[in-house]
Amino acid sequence: MVVVGVCLGSVIAVGAAQRAAPLLFHASATDPVVYAGVAGVLLLVALIATWVPEFAAARVDPNETLRAD
Repeated sequence: MVVVGVCLGSVIAVGAAQRAAPLLFHASATDPVVYAGVAGVLLLVALIATWVPEFAAARVDPNETLRAD
């Protein structure tokens, strides 16, 4: 889901880059390094955001959780 969002967001960003081009100084509106860096950071944050709850849930005993209710 995150990969699809990053891909769609990149396509939209490239399309919107033409409007933002006059506001940028010393950088191209379609700089592939910037797009790759932002995509990498977003994927890393999504990976961390899914791993942290996964490890917390993996430490809980299922029997205790089911008997708590």
